This record gives sequence, structure tokens and C-alpha cells, in this order.
Amino acid sequence: MKLLFLVLLLIFVGDLYAQKAKTSSKKAQVEKARAEKALADALEQKRIADIESGIYAPSPEEEVINKANRRLRYKIRSLAQNIALKSLDATDKNVAALLACEAYELNKITGGRDDDSYIYWALFVALDNLRPRTKLHRPPAGIKRMGSLRAICVRDSLVYALGSAGYLFRWAGEEVRIFADGTRPLSAELPDVMGQNRAAMRAMAITQDGKYLLCGGNDAYIKVFERERPHQPPRSISIEGSGRLRAILTIPNSDTTEEALIVFASSDGSLQMARLGDKAAKILAQDAKNVEKIAVTNDGQYLFCVGDSSQPQIYNWANNTLKREWALENKFAANAKCSAIACSPNGKYLAIGYHDGGLRIWDFLRISSDGWYTPEMQYFHSAVIEEIVFSPDSKLLGVASLDKTASIWTIEAESEYYRGEYIQPFSDPQFVPIRLKAQSDWVVSVAFSPDSKQMYTGTQDGVIRSWQTDMSVYAEELCRLVQAPLSDKDWRKYFGTDDNTGKELYILLPYKQRRSPLSTCAGK
Repeated sequence: MKLLFLVLLLIFVGDLYAQKAKTSSKKAQVEKARAEKALADALEQKRIADIESGIYAPSPEEEVINKANRRLRYKIRSLAQNIALKSLDATDKNVAALLACEAYELNKITGGRDDDSYIYWALFVALDNLRPRTKLHRPPAGIKRMGSLRAICVRDSLVYALGSAGYLFRWAGEEVRIFADGTRPLSAELPDVMGQNRAAMRAMAITQDGKYLLCGGNDAYIKVFERERPHQPPRSISIEGSGRLRAILTIPNSDTTEEALIVFASSDGSLQMARLGDKAAKILAQDAKNVEKIAVTNDGQYLFCVGDSSQPQIYNWANNTLKREWALENKFAANAKCSAIACSPNGKYLAIGYHDGGLRIWDFLRISSDGWYTPEMQYFHSAVIEEIVFSPDSKLLGVASLDKTASIWTIEAESEYYRGEYIQPFSDPQFVPIRLKAQSDWVVSVAFSPDSKQMYTGTQDGVIRSWQTDMSVYAEELCRLVQAPLSDKDWRKYFGTDDNTGKELYILLPYKQRRSPLSTCAGK
């Protein structure tokens, strides 16, 4: 009996040591993979910097190697997109997440586009499957429906949405931060009702100092809400004439001591203005027929209006008067009717959306220097472009469409893909914007956070969604959520191996780098 006990004890101790050795070996492999990646990244960055600065010129033999590595770089980028697509079909959520993360890493290591639409969508879907993203869509108690979310404004940690049913909603505090960051589920997502109007609300703007929200619609008033006093009844500015407000904005002003100047379009064909403290608006122009959207340049000089026409109506703003720029309007003529318009905060770009789903992005510098310049019409959406807006840093453009999708367009970029130079990715014939497809109805509004890190979309059926503009946020969150690295079986299925013997599992990257099952999320 004692002998049997000793034998069992020896077996147990042996298994315990074997398990510890296996664990130690795995940790060592992970650390080795991390160290190799860090070293390879450092060497690659130094090599690129040396070549670009002229310190180092490759020899003919090295140039042959460099060409081979460039071909391998393009191959791996293509593989990254292919893996991103395959992740969408993976039935195991953990495997799908790991595939999306590996696609992201391969794209990043080989200097791919940091706005790659395939990889962005793979990351978003994988994260949505592992931790469903909370939607801001439930109306507060006592309200049956929020209505179509015609306009969204974001300021500080607050999200404001204007519902067609006459309500101004506000999501505030920690709940919105959690929702925007996407780091954990939102528990208390019901909004405050900041204001209510018996008539439908159609448009909203926020003053330059962020203190006031300006709302209007199918009644004869602009409602002025003070953000710091959310439950105080709004002040009213009466609209001149019999029309109803269709679009509204504030004119940029470098003099912060002056009251905000409000300009809006009325359904009777007039453009009107008012100071924040006025009781009534006054008419500026009466020839702005069927205007639905308006935009102003960052210097406040030009006002653009679009509606039932194939070209915008343009007004020169000077001394609180408007002068119609008939000759300039012909420059922006198109074959389709305009439906949305936006000017970039940095003053460089004008974007116009059309009823047929087309989009044109104009470069103001080229307009002034090239009389023949007309940008290509870009078709990415299949239905009306309902709203467009530039991010506060002017690097992105958000587009809302009635085809039940939204999109993020990269306007300016500085990344390894573009060799460190500022360029305009949207003008590249090969450019593909990020398509945001998880929408339940028409997308009718879009807005960016003040730091440009999130984009928000609002739909016809009253749903707000938050989207990260930097897909690395999704990748980092996925790596925190995955339970284990890819198994050898899954790696072989999706990646195969570059080992001729088939014994080791890895794929070769440029400059003798390798990726293996333990590379994904650093072997978590």
C-alpha cells in the first residue's frame, strides 16, 4: 500500500513539474516574440529615417533586397485585408477577434493605411460580438418615441440630439464617456429632456463659446437653450414672415465680446439673421429658394446654401449684409441636385453631397489657382446624402446617407503609408472611405466630438451610435477581451506557414520579421 502511494505521489509531482516547465516555456516564447518585434520595429524605423534623410544610400545588392521586401510588404497588406474579411465569417467569437487583431497588426507593421475600411469594419464587428456596443436609443419615462434625430451636437461630456417629435434630449456625464470610449457597457442610458416643443424640430446649432444651443423647426421661433441651465425654459427669437426654419448656424467671430450672430434659412425663401439677445430676426435676403442646408467659411466671408438645385447659392457676407455671387455659383454646378454642404474649420475645403449619393470635396486653394479645377464626383453611397460635417481638426469628413449607412472620409493624413507628408487621401483614385453599416434606418445626422476622436450618427428611428475615428482603440480593446491566442490549428487554417518543412508555424514579413500564433495580442 505504501509503495502504491509513493508511485502515485511521484507521478503527481512529475506532472506538476512538467506543467510548470510548459508554462515557463510558453512565457519565454511570448517574451521572445515581443522582443523580436520591438527590435525589428526599431531597426525598420531607423532604416526608413536614414534613407529619407539621405544619411544612408543602399548598395545595388541591398536595393535588390529592398525591392523584394517591398513586394512582400504589398503581399502582407493584401493578406491583412483578406484575413479581415475572413474574420467576419468566423463562427467562434474569440477566433474572429484574434483574426481582426492580427489583420490590424499586419497592416500596421507593413505601413498600411491607418484608415483601411476592411480592417476597421472587422475590428468593429469583432468587438460588437464580444461586447455589444450600447446604443443611445431609449426614450425617458413618459415619452413614447424620440422621433427622427435631425441634428446632433457634442460638447464636453454631453451629447445633444434634436428629435422631430419636438424634444431636445441630453445624455450627460459618466454614461456618455463610457459610451463614447466603448470600454464597458452603459448601464444608465436614458437621456434628460432638456426642452420640448409642440411643433417638429428640424435644425440645431451651438454657439462658438459653447454656452447656448439654438433650435428651430415648424413654428415661428428659434429656441435658445442655456447649456449650464438645462431645465430652464428657453428664450425665443421670433422668425420674420410666414416661413419655418430649415437650417441654422452661427457666424464665426474672432471678437468673443460680441454676441453670437445667428443666420438661418426659412421655408419662405428668406435668409434671416439675429443676435443672441434679439427678440426678433430680420431678413437679409429673399431669393434663397428651397434652402435645406447652409454652411459658412471659417472666416465668415461666404455663406453657402443648398436645396432644390444642382448648384449652391453663394452669398458674400460683409457688414451684416449679403451679396449674391452669381458668377461663382456656376463653378460648383453639377448634374444632380445638392442635398448637403459643409465647410472645413481650417478654411481649406468645401464638401457638397447630392441627391444621387454623389459627393464632391473642393480644395479652396486649387479653386483660386486653377480656373479649370473641378474635383471628381465620388459615388460611395446609393441614396441621398442627408448631412455632411468636417471634424474639428479638419482631417475627417462624416457623411450621413438615406441608404442606411454612414461613412468616414480621410481628408488630411500624416502616416508612414504617406511617407510622413500631409496629403489628401480622398483625392486618391484608390481611396475607399470607412463604411458604417450597423444602422437600423436612414442616417439623417452626424457629428464629431470636440477632440475628433469619436463620430456620432443619428437615425430616422431615433438611434444614436458612437464610432471611434482611430481603429487602434478597437484593436486595443479586443486584445484586452480575448481569452487565448490563436491555436496552431486555426493559424494553419487561416495563415498557413512559410516554413518549408511545415513543422514551424509562422509567416515571413519584410526584413526577416516573423509572425506566429503567439504574436497576436502578444500571445495573450
